[in-house]
Amino acid sequence: LRLDGLVAQLGQGDTPSRLEITSLTGRIAGGGIAGQYVGAGGRIGVVPLLISDAAGGWRLNGGVLSLDGGLTVADAKTDSPRFNPLPVRDVAFRLANGRIAASGQLSAPDGTTRVADLTLTHELSGGTGEARITVPGLTLSPAVQARDLTPLVIGVVADVRGTVTGDGLIRWTPQGVTSTGQFGTTNMDLAAAFGPVTGLTTRVH
Repeated sequence: LRLDGLVAQLGQGDTPSRLEITSLTGRIAGGGIAGQYVGAGGRIGVVPLLISDAAGGWRLNGGVLSLDGGLTVADAKTDSPRFNPLPVRDVAFRLANGRIAASGQLSAPDGTTRVADLTLTHELSGGTGEARITVPGLTLSPAVQARDLTPLVIGVVADVRGTVTGDGLIRWTPQGVTSTGQFGTTNMDLAAAFGPVTGLTTRVH
């Protein structure tokens, strides 16, 4: 089978999940249907993340839809984004019994530097879910700078050298989105508007 320009809407209410796929191919085999997809994108409910350029493999078996591959994630706040679009590798997506579970590894724009690990769950019926972002150790250097990840630091800090660790949790319902997190640095150096900073060690909650 081959489908072009596929558009799917999942869930009810004012903020359903939406998926668009440029092209999808498949073959019936082994009691299920499996194939490849390219040019996929969309948004899961009120989750403040936009998905684009997704491609990989898919399988539907026993009422369970599974996808793997890679994609690009961007801030849904497109007028003043809080972070730059980032590639996501090793994506694993599963839809079963009205529940989405997904995971992946966020990379810097260079596509190789690991930024964070992401896990996400979403209930289609109630429009509720959460995403956990874990930063095991992101080292900022001349190769990868803070400005490559977020425009919020431009004009504030530059030439950042050091490692950031921490984790954040985003929760959402049809009524809105809340988030919390804790991140820290040890012996970080940077250039600020008021002058150079060396040996910065701190935790931000």
